[in-house]
Amino acid sequence: MFNMIDLKVAIIEPVGGHGGMNYYDFGLLAALKDLGVRATLYTCSVTEVPPVHRSETFCFFVNIYGSTHKLIRFVRFISGLVKSLRHAKSTGVKIVHYHMFSYGVLELTEIVLAKIFGMAIVTTVHDVESFAAGSSLRVLRYIFNKSDAIIVHNIFSKKSITGLGINDISKINIVPSGNYIDFVHKAPSRSNARKFLNISDSSKVTLFFGQIKQVKGLDILLNAWEKTHNAVPESLLLVAGKLWKDDFNVYADLIGNFSSTDMIRLDIRYIPDIEALSFFAAADLVVLPYRRIYQSAVLLMAMSHARAVVVSDLPGMMEVINTGINGFVFSSNDSEDLSAVLISALQDDMKREAVAEAGFVTMNNEYGWHQIGEKTKSVYENVCSKLGLN
Repeated sequence: MFNMIDLKVAIIEPVGGHGGMNYYDFGLLAALKDLGVRATLYTCSVTEVPPVHRSETFCFFVNIYGSTHKLIRFVRFISGLVKSLRHAKSTGVKIVHYHMFSYGVLELTEIVLAKIFGMAIVTTVHDVESFAAGSSLRVLRYIFNKSDAIIVHNIFSKKSITGLGINDISKINIVPSGNYIDFVHKAPSRSNARKFLNISDSSKVTLFFGQIKQVKGLDILLNAWEKTHNAVPESLLLVAGKLWKDDFNVYADLIGNFSSTDMIRLDIRYIPDIEALSFFAAADLVVLPYRRIYQSAVLLMAMSHARAVVVSDLPGMMEVINTGINGFVFSSNDSEDLSAVLISALQDDMKREAVAEAGFVTMNNEYGWHQIGEKTKSVYENVCSKLGLN
Protein backbone atom coordinates (compact mmCIF):
# COMPACT_ATOMS: atom_id res chain seq x y z
CA MET A 1 0.00 0.00 0.00
CA PHE A 2 0.95 3.65 -0.29
CA ASN A 3 1.97 5.64 2.75
CA MET A 4 1.31 9.29 3.53
CA ILE A 5 4.38 10.45 1.65
CA ASP A 6 3.63 8.46 -1.50
CA LEU A 7 -0.06 9.17 -2.04
CA LYS A 8 -0.58 12.79 -3.08
CA VAL A 9 -3.71 13.93 -4.89
CA ALA A 10 -4.93 17.23 -6.33
CA ILE A 11 -8.71 17.62 -6.09
CA ILE A 12 -9.62 20.26 -8.67
CA GLU A 13 -13.24 21.25 -8.08
CA PRO A 14 -14.07 24.83 -9.18
CA VAL A 15 -17.75 24.90 -8.11
CA GLY A 16 -17.07 24.92 -4.37
CA GLY A 17 -19.12 27.40 -2.36
CA HIS A 18 -20.71 28.78 -5.51
CA GLY A 19 -22.99 25.77 -5.83
CA GLY A 20 -22.88 23.85 -2.56
CA MET A 21 -19.99 21.54 -3.44
CA ASN A 22 -17.99 22.89 -0.50
CA TYR A 23 -19.79 20.44 1.81
CA TYR A 24 -18.68 17.53 -0.37
CA ASP A 25 -15.17 18.89 -0.92
CA PHE A 26 -14.33 19.37 2.75
CA GLY A 27 -16.02 16.14 3.83
CA LEU A 28 -13.84 14.20 1.39
CA LEU A 29 -10.74 16.25 2.18
CA ALA A 30 -11.08 15.58 5.93
CA ALA A 31 -11.65 11.85 5.41
CA LEU A 32 -8.65 11.47 3.11
CA LYS A 33 -6.45 13.42 5.50
CA ASP A 34 -7.43 11.09 8.36
CA LEU A 35 -6.51 8.12 6.14
CA GLY A 36 -3.03 9.46 5.39
CA VAL A 37 -3.69 10.80 1.89
CA ARG A 38 -2.07 14.15 1.18
CA ALA A 39 -4.93 15.70 -0.74
CA THR A 40 -4.95 19.33 -1.84
CA LEU A 41 -8.15 21.09 -2.89
CA TYR A 42 -8.22 23.70 -5.66
CA THR A 43 -11.53 25.56 -5.82
CA CYS A 44 -13.24 28.90 -6.45
CA SER A 45 -12.66 32.15 -4.61
CA VAL A 46 -16.18 32.40 -3.14
CA THR A 47 -15.65 29.23 -1.09
CA GLU A 48 -15.48 29.75 2.66
CA VAL A 49 -12.54 27.64 3.77
CA PRO A 50 -12.70 26.23 7.33
CA PRO A 51 -9.58 27.05 9.36
CA VAL A 52 -8.71 23.35 9.64
CA HIS A 53 -8.39 23.09 5.84
CA ARG A 54 -6.67 26.37 4.98
CA SER A 55 -3.22 24.84 4.59
CA GLU A 56 -4.41 22.38 1.92
CA THR A 57 -6.93 24.57 0.05
CA PHE A 58 -6.12 27.02 -2.73
CA CYS A 59 -8.80 29.25 -4.25
CA PHE A 60 -7.17 29.79 -7.64
CA PHE A 61 -10.45 30.03 -9.58
CA VAL A 62 -11.21 33.74 -9.18
CA ASN A 63 -14.37 35.46 -10.46
CA ILE A 64 -15.30 32.62 -12.80
CA TYR A 65 -19.04 33.02 -12.08
CA GLY A 66 -21.39 35.95 -12.51
CA SER A 67 -22.56 38.23 -15.28
CA THR A 68 -19.14 39.03 -16.75
CA HIS A 69 -18.78 38.13 -20.44
CA LYS A 70 -18.42 34.38 -20.99
CA LEU A 71 -15.06 34.76 -22.77
CA ILE A 72 -13.56 36.65 -19.82
CA ARG A 73 -14.81 34.01 -17.40
CA PHE A 74 -13.38 31.29 -19.65
CA VAL A 75 -9.94 32.95 -19.58
CA ARG A 76 -10.16 33.21 -15.78
CA PHE A 77 -11.12 29.54 -15.56
CA ILE A 78 -8.14 28.48 -17.68
CA SER A 79 -5.86 30.66 -15.58
CA GLY A 80 -7.12 29.02 -12.38
CA LEU A 81 -6.79 25.57 -13.90
CA VAL A 82 -3.22 26.12 -15.05
CA LYS A 83 -2.24 27.58 -11.66
CA SER A 84 -3.79 24.57 -9.92
CA LEU A 85 -2.05 22.00 -12.11
CA ARG A 86 1.26 23.84 -11.96
CA HIS A 87 1.11 24.09 -8.17
CA ALA A 88 0.13 20.42 -7.85
CA LYS A 89 2.94 19.34 -10.14
CA SER A 90 5.46 21.39 -8.16
CA THR A 91 4.50 19.56 -4.95
CA GLY A 92 4.95 16.11 -6.45
CA VAL A 93 1.30 15.30 -7.13
CA LYS A 94 0.75 12.67 -9.83
CA ILE A 95 -3.04 12.19 -9.60
CA VAL A 96 -5.63 14.85 -10.35
CA HIS A 97 -9.20 14.23 -9.22
CA TYR A 98 -11.89 16.10 -11.20
CA HIS A 99 -15.64 16.38 -10.62
CA MET A 100 -17.93 16.44 -13.65
CA PHE A 101 -21.47 17.81 -13.95
CA SER A 102 -21.42 18.61 -17.67
CA TYR A 103 -19.30 17.83 -20.72
CA GLY A 104 -18.29 20.83 -22.77
CA VAL A 105 -15.25 22.94 -23.61
CA LEU A 106 -14.26 23.60 -20.00
CA GLU A 107 -14.35 19.96 -19.02
CA LEU A 108 -12.50 18.93 -22.17
CA THR A 109 -9.79 21.49 -21.36
CA GLU A 110 -9.41 20.04 -17.86
CA ILE A 111 -8.62 16.62 -19.26
CA VAL A 112 -6.29 17.85 -22.00
CA LEU A 113 -4.25 20.02 -19.64
CA ALA A 114 -3.99 17.25 -17.05
CA LYS A 115 -2.52 15.04 -19.76
CA ILE A 116 -0.10 17.79 -20.81
CA PHE A 117 1.03 18.07 -17.17
CA GLY A 118 1.55 14.29 -17.07
CA MET A 119 -1.11 13.62 -14.45
CA ALA A 120 -3.14 10.46 -13.92
CA ILE A 121 -6.85 11.35 -13.92
CA VAL A 122 -9.64 10.26 -11.58
CA THR A 123 -13.06 11.62 -12.55
CA THR A 124 -16.07 11.69 -10.26
CA VAL A 125 -19.20 11.74 -12.42
CA HIS A 126 -22.03 13.50 -10.59
CA ASP A 127 -24.35 13.61 -13.60
CA VAL A 128 -23.87 11.00 -16.31
CA GLU A 129 -26.21 12.80 -18.69
CA SER A 130 -25.67 16.49 -18.18
CA PHE A 131 -28.74 18.66 -17.64
CA ALA A 132 -26.79 21.69 -18.87
CA ALA A 133 -26.85 23.14 -22.34
CA GLY A 134 -23.65 22.83 -24.33
CA SER A 135 -22.77 19.31 -23.24
CA SER A 136 -21.54 16.90 -25.88
CA LEU A 137 -21.71 13.12 -25.98
CA ARG A 138 -18.43 13.08 -27.92
CA VAL A 139 -16.72 15.12 -25.18
CA LEU A 140 -18.27 12.89 -22.52
CA ARG A 141 -16.84 9.77 -24.18
CA TYR A 142 -13.43 11.40 -24.57
CA ILE A 143 -13.37 12.38 -20.88
CA PHE A 144 -14.45 8.96 -19.67
CA ASN A 145 -12.02 7.11 -21.94
CA LYS A 146 -9.07 9.34 -21.02
CA SER A 147 -9.76 9.02 -17.28
CA ASP A 148 -7.68 6.39 -15.50
CA ALA A 149 -10.51 5.76 -13.04
CA ILE A 150 -14.14 6.86 -12.87
CA ILE A 151 -16.17 7.27 -9.68
CA VAL A 152 -19.97 7.22 -9.73
CA HIS A 153 -22.31 7.46 -6.77
CA ASN A 154 -24.66 4.54 -7.36
CA ILE A 155 -25.50 1.47 -9.43
CA PHE A 156 -27.88 3.42 -11.66
CA SER A 157 -25.07 5.77 -12.73
CA LYS A 158 -22.73 2.85 -13.42
CA LYS A 159 -25.33 1.14 -15.60
CA SER A 160 -25.93 4.42 -17.45
CA ILE A 161 -22.23 4.84 -18.21
CA THR A 162 -21.75 1.32 -19.53
CA GLY A 163 -24.04 2.09 -22.48
CA LEU A 164 -22.14 5.17 -23.61
CA GLY A 165 -19.23 3.63 -25.48
CA ILE A 166 -16.67 3.49 -22.67
CA ASN A 167 -13.68 1.35 -23.63
CA ASP A 168 -12.91 -0.09 -20.19
CA ILE A 169 -15.87 -0.41 -17.82
CA SER A 170 -13.69 -2.10 -15.19
CA LYS A 171 -12.35 1.32 -14.21
CA ILE A 172 -15.82 2.46 -13.03
CA ASN A 173 -16.05 2.50 -9.23
CA ILE A 174 -19.12 3.06 -7.06
CA VAL A 175 -18.40 5.45 -4.18
CA PRO A 176 -21.50 7.03 -2.61
CA SER A 177 -21.77 10.73 -1.96
CA GLY A 178 -21.36 11.46 1.73
CA ASN A 179 -23.72 12.72 4.40
CA TYR A 180 -23.86 16.25 5.78
CA ILE A 181 -24.09 15.37 9.46
CA ASP A 182 -20.83 17.12 10.39
CA PHE A 183 -22.05 20.30 8.70
CA VAL A 184 -25.54 20.53 10.23
CA HIS A 185 -24.66 20.44 13.91
CA LYS A 186 -24.97 24.24 14.02
CA ALA A 187 -28.56 24.16 12.78
CA PRO A 188 -30.99 26.13 14.97
CA SER A 189 -33.90 24.50 16.74
CA ARG A 190 -37.14 24.13 14.80
CA SER A 191 -38.70 26.94 16.86
CA ASN A 192 -35.79 29.36 16.31
CA ALA A 193 -35.62 28.50 12.62
CA ARG A 194 -39.30 29.30 12.23
CA LYS A 195 -38.89 32.58 14.07
CA PHE A 196 -36.08 33.48 11.68
CA LEU A 197 -38.27 32.62 8.68
CA ASN A 198 -41.43 34.12 10.22
CA ILE A 199 -43.33 30.83 10.07
CA SER A 200 -45.88 29.79 12.68
CA ASP A 201 -45.03 26.90 15.00
CA SER A 202 -48.41 25.38 14.18
CA SER A 203 -47.72 25.15 10.43
CA LYS A 204 -46.81 21.85 8.84
CA VAL A 205 -44.03 22.89 6.51
CA THR A 206 -43.17 21.06 3.29
CA LEU A 207 -39.87 22.29 1.84
CA PHE A 208 -38.76 22.32 -1.80
CA PHE A 209 -35.12 23.38 -1.70
CA GLY A 210 -32.39 23.97 -4.27
CA GLN A 211 -32.00 25.01 -7.87
CA ILE A 212 -35.26 25.49 -9.70
CA LYS A 213 -35.05 23.88 -13.12
CA GLN A 214 -37.35 21.83 -15.27
CA VAL A 215 -35.96 18.42 -14.28
CA LYS A 216 -36.59 19.18 -10.59
CA GLY A 217 -40.37 18.95 -11.09
CA LEU A 218 -41.56 21.97 -9.11
CA ASP A 219 -44.58 22.14 -11.43
CA ILE A 220 -45.51 18.57 -10.42
CA LEU A 221 -45.47 19.66 -6.79
CA LEU A 222 -47.48 22.83 -7.45
CA ASN A 223 -50.11 20.80 -9.28
CA ALA A 224 -50.39 18.59 -6.21
CA TRP A 225 -50.36 21.30 -3.59
CA GLU A 226 -53.87 22.78 -3.46
CA LYS A 227 -55.42 19.34 -2.95
CA THR A 228 -52.80 18.67 -0.27
CA HIS A 229 -53.53 21.96 1.48
CA ASN A 230 -57.28 21.39 1.39
CA ALA A 231 -56.81 18.08 3.17
CA VAL A 232 -54.23 19.51 5.63
CA PRO A 233 -55.25 23.20 6.12
CA GLU A 234 -52.29 23.93 8.40
CA SER A 235 -49.82 22.88 5.69
CA LEU A 236 -47.45 25.41 4.12
CA LEU A 237 -45.31 24.90 1.02
CA LEU A 238 -41.94 26.62 1.31
CA VAL A 239 -40.06 26.97 -1.99
CA ALA A 240 -36.46 28.15 -1.58
CA GLY A 241 -33.80 28.27 -4.24
CA LYS A 242 -32.35 29.99 -7.26
CA LEU A 243 -33.82 29.79 -10.76
CA TRP A 244 -31.42 28.00 -13.14
CA LYS A 245 -32.01 28.32 -16.89
CA ASP A 246 -35.75 28.05 -16.42
CA ASP A 247 -38.80 30.29 -16.84
CA PHE A 248 -40.44 31.05 -13.50
CA ASN A 249 -43.57 32.29 -15.29
CA VAL A 250 -44.56 28.63 -15.71
CA TYR A 251 -44.62 28.23 -11.94
CA ALA A 252 -46.12 31.68 -11.32
CA ASP A 253 -49.08 30.77 -13.53
CA LEU A 254 -49.72 27.63 -11.48
CA ILE A 255 -49.44 29.53 -8.22
CA GLY A 256 -51.82 32.17 -9.61
CA ASN A 257 -54.50 29.48 -9.82
CA PHE A 258 -54.30 28.76 -6.08
CA SER A 259 -57.42 29.75 -4.13
CA SER A 260 -55.17 31.43 -1.54
CA THR A 261 -51.59 32.62 -1.44
CA ASP A 262 -51.40 31.68 2.26
CA MET A 263 -50.64 28.08 1.36
CA ILE A 264 -47.22 28.88 -0.19
CA ARG A 265 -44.10 30.91 0.61
CA LEU A 266 -41.52 31.72 -2.06
CA ASP A 267 -37.87 32.63 -1.51
CA ILE A 268 -36.48 32.59 -5.04
CA ARG A 269 -32.79 33.35 -4.66
CA TYR A 270 -29.49 31.71 -3.85
CA ILE A 271 -29.73 30.60 -0.22
CA PRO A 272 -26.42 31.00 1.66
CA ASP A 273 -25.21 28.02 3.69
CA ILE A 274 -25.94 29.63 7.05
CA GLU A 275 -29.55 30.31 6.03
CA ALA A 276 -30.02 26.86 4.49
CA LEU A 277 -29.68 25.40 7.98
CA SER A 278 -32.79 27.29 9.05
CA PHE A 279 -34.84 26.15 6.05
CA PHE A 280 -34.20 22.49 6.78
CA ALA A 281 -34.62 22.95 10.54
CA ALA A 282 -38.02 24.60 9.98
CA ALA A 283 -39.34 21.81 7.74
CA ASP A 284 -41.54 18.86 8.68
CA LEU A 285 -41.12 17.30 5.27
CA VAL A 286 -38.73 17.80 2.34
CA VAL A 287 -40.09 16.94 -1.11
CA LEU A 288 -38.01 16.07 -4.18
CA PRO A 289 -40.46 15.64 -7.09
CA TYR A 290 -37.68 15.19 -9.65
CA ARG A 291 -38.20 13.98 -13.21
CA ARG A 292 -34.58 12.92 -13.70
CA ILE A 293 -31.68 12.59 -11.31
CA TYR A 294 -28.54 10.54 -10.79
CA GLN A 295 -27.94 11.50 -7.18
CA SER A 296 -29.20 14.32 -4.97
CA ALA A 297 -27.31 16.43 -2.46
CA VAL A 298 -30.64 17.86 -1.25
CA LEU A 299 -31.81 14.33 -0.39
CA LEU A 300 -28.68 13.62 1.65
CA MET A 301 -28.87 17.04 3.28
CA ALA A 302 -32.51 16.59 4.32
CA MET A 303 -31.87 13.11 5.76
CA SER A 304 -28.76 14.39 7.56
CA HIS A 305 -31.03 16.99 9.19
CA ALA A 306 -33.33 14.13 10.28
CA ARG A 307 -36.15 15.44 8.10
CA ALA A 308 -38.61 13.08 6.45
CA VAL A 309 -38.37 13.06 2.66
CA VAL A 310 -40.83 12.47 -0.18
CA VAL A 311 -39.13 11.40 -3.41
CA SER A 312 -40.12 10.29 -6.90
CA ASP A 313 -39.49 6.63 -7.66
CA LEU A 314 -36.43 7.18 -9.83
CA PRO A 315 -33.62 4.56 -9.71
CA GLY A 316 -31.07 6.96 -8.21
CA MET A 317 -33.48 7.81 -5.38
CA MET A 318 -34.52 4.23 -4.74
CA GLU A 319 -30.94 3.17 -4.03
CA VAL A 320 -31.11 5.41 -0.95
CA ILE A 321 -34.78 5.14 0.03
CA ASN A 322 -36.55 2.10 1.41
CA THR A 323 -40.22 2.93 0.78
CA GLY A 324 -42.08 3.80 3.97
CA ILE A 325 -39.06 3.05 6.14
CA ASN A 326 -36.59 5.92 5.66
CA GLY A 327 -38.59 7.94 3.12
CA PHE A 328 -41.92 8.30 1.35
CA VAL A 329 -42.17 7.53 -2.37
CA PHE A 330 -44.59 8.58 -5.12
CA SER A 331 -44.87 7.70 -8.80
CA SER A 332 -42.70 10.02 -10.86
CA ASN A 333 -44.58 12.74 -12.79
CA ASP A 334 -47.87 11.85 -11.04
CA SER A 335 -49.26 14.88 -9.17
CA GLU A 336 -52.26 12.94 -7.92
CA ASP A 337 -50.07 10.28 -6.33
CA LEU A 338 -47.75 12.94 -4.92
CA SER A 339 -50.71 14.69 -3.29
CA ALA A 340 -51.88 11.42 -1.71
CA VAL A 341 -48.41 10.69 -0.32
CA LEU A 342 -48.02 14.24 1.01
CA ILE A 343 -51.39 14.15 2.73
CA SER A 344 -50.64 10.81 4.36
CA ALA A 345 -47.18 11.96 5.53
CA LEU A 346 -48.42 15.30 6.89
CA GLN A 347 -51.38 13.78 8.74
CA ASP A 348 -49.44 10.98 10.46
CA ASP A 349 -46.99 12.71 12.80
CA MET A 350 -45.70 9.52 14.41
CA LYS A 351 -45.00 7.84 11.08
CA ARG A 352 -43.33 10.94 9.68
CA GLU A 353 -41.05 11.25 12.69
CA ALA A 354 -40.14 7.55 12.56
CA VAL A 355 -39.26 7.88 8.86
CA ALA A 356 -37.15 10.97 9.60
CA GLU A 357 -35.22 9.15 12.32
CA ALA A 358 -34.66 6.12 10.08
CA GLY A 359 -33.37 8.44 7.36
CA PHE A 360 -30.84 9.94 9.76
CA VAL A 361 -29.70 6.44 10.76
CA THR A 362 -29.22 5.59 7.07
CA MET A 363 -27.03 8.65 6.59
CA ASN A 364 -25.01 7.92 9.70
CA ASN A 365 -24.49 4.20 9.04
CA GLU A 366 -24.18 4.00 5.25
CA TYR A 367 -23.01 7.41 4.05
CA GLY A 368 -20.26 8.30 6.53
CA TRP A 369 -17.26 10.16 5.14
CA HIS A 370 -14.72 7.78 6.65
CA GLN A 371 -16.16 4.90 4.58
CA ILE A 372 -16.24 7.11 1.50
CA GLY A 373 -12.68 8.22 2.14
CA GLU A 374 -11.55 4.59 2.34
CA LYS A 375 -13.22 3.73 -0.97
CA THR A 376 -11.80 6.83 -2.65
CA LYS A 377 -8.32 6.10 -1.34
CA SER A 378 -8.64 2.58 -2.76
CA VAL A 379 -9.40 4.08 -6.18
CA TYR A 380 -6.25 6.21 -5.96
CA GLU A 381 -4.17 3.21 -4.92
CA ASN A 382 -5.48 1.13 -7.81
CA VAL A 383 -4.55 3.91 -10.26
CA CYS A 384 -1.05 4.07 -8.77
CA SER A 385 -0.69 0.31 -9.03
CA LYS A 386 -2.02 0.16 -12.59
CA LEU A 387 0.20 2.99 -13.84
CA GLY A 388 3.26 2.14 -11.75
CA LEU A 389 3.21 5.44 -9.86
CA ASN A 390 5.14 5.80 -6.63
